[in-house]
Amino acid sequence: MPIRIKRKFSAVLVACTLAAIAPATDVGATPKAVVVPMFGGATMDTTQPDGQCMTNQRAIDRLHRLKTVERLAQTVRTLTTSDCNALMNLIPAAMATGLKINVTVWAVDTAKFDTEKRHLEDALKSFGADWLNTVSVGSESLYQKEIDPNLLAERILDVKGMVHDAYGHRDVAVGTSEPRTVWADSASDPVVEASDFVGLTVFPYWEGKPVDEGVTTLKKAIRETRAATSGKPLVVTETGWPSAGPAFGEAVASLESLERYFNEAVLWLLQQKIPYNWFSGWDEPGRFSEVEKHFGVFLADGTAKFQLTR
Repeated sequence: MPIRIKRKFSAVLVACTLAAIAPATDVGATPKAVVVPMFGGATMDTTQPDGQCMTNQRAIDRLHRLKTVERLAQTVRTLTTSDCNALMNLIPAAMATGLKINVTVWAVDTAKFDTEKRHLEDALKSFGADWLNTVSVGSESLYQKEIDPNLLAERILDVKGMVHDAYGHRDVAVGTSEPRTVWADSASDPVVEASDFVGLTVFPYWEGKPVDEGVTTLKKAIRETRAATSGKPLVVTETGWPSAGPAFGEAVASLESLERYFNEAVLWLLQQKIPYNWFSGWDEPGRFSEVEKHFGVFLADGTAKFQLTR
């Protein structure tokens, strides 16, 4: 009678299997570091303004719009693989418009993590990986104290084992996304070690900074994160500014502040060749707090809030 075990793609388990079948000359070889490509992109929600799941045609329309903005024209980021069948709906739109996807796999709650990972695996089976840019296992999960660092590291290795070893896409970087305070904490060292890249979330607005200190705050966060993460490749996975809502400390939510921070931050990131993902591409009327509805550079209907092309 065959013995059945629950499939798990932990990099450690896969490495043991590969070591058993690899030629002797491969034993002990150091894997090459994954190169994170330069890119600029934006986040897209899984729902439409009416709260319904995003249709494929709506996704195509949005990505065509994003392609008109040279500074955001390489990638789109999704914050789930499974909600609204997000990934399987988005991939055809990305392939039709020539964008790649920065995927987020929820790391919290074992059942949810398994579902999210399965949806990513289904996408790899169905479409290969030409559409895939990076994978973030979790987003601010440590900052929100939703998961232990060692468990998050294990889940990053699990997804890496699936993407790199089981399906052979070793050029796809897998990591996670956190603010600088988390990366600076030595408790996060196992997560740094497990990751191909460190994803950094930076919101000067939520730090109560005036917009004229926006890029200074961004630079400081990048400098401190790099110092704490042993030179791992860095991606700014989220940064942005709201165009409406209440002030937070000295930070004013206004269209003028959004336009200024976008132009100054993106220009500097491009000059420094630091990959980035703008949060967000479009306003999200379904968000709970008023200010969180207004982080898009486009209104929910696709109208640009300011001159995005230059």
